[in-house]
Amino acid sequence: MGTRIFQDTDFKVEGFSGRPLKRLVGVVDSGEPEDQPYVLFLMSQGSERWNSCFLDAVLAFWEAGYEPSDHFDGECIGIDYLQRYDLSKQVIREIRCVSCEIRFHFESGDTLILRRSAAPDSVTGSEVALIKGV
Repeated sequence: MGTRIFQDTDFKVEGFSGRPLKRLVGVVDSGEPEDQPYVLFLMSQGSERWNSCFLDAVLAFWEAGYEPSDHFDGECIGIDYLQRYDLSKQVIREIRCVSCEIRFHFESGDTLILRRSAAPDSVTGSEVALIKGV
């Protein structure tokens, strides 16, 4: 059974600092752009518990304990963002939501962001982007 941890526009997620991610999967409609997930699922090294985050029209959400398999219904696919963005060796500095953008800040200076999509035809209304550090 899962638990909602945050439902807000701004929050800081504890328990991930100093750890690399073990899994990072986005749930995307089959046939839609791979950078527009409904929800992100993540698991850090040293943990067996899934966490998830997603956006709606006005709030950001963070939940713990839900399984990715609960969201695959034949019309959705999982995108391995850990591999896609080469994040397997990246160590998390912090995870924070600011103005409904969930930001994964890495010690390298890179930031992965789940934010509202700028695409007018976005099915999910959200997108993932990697901002490379300097």
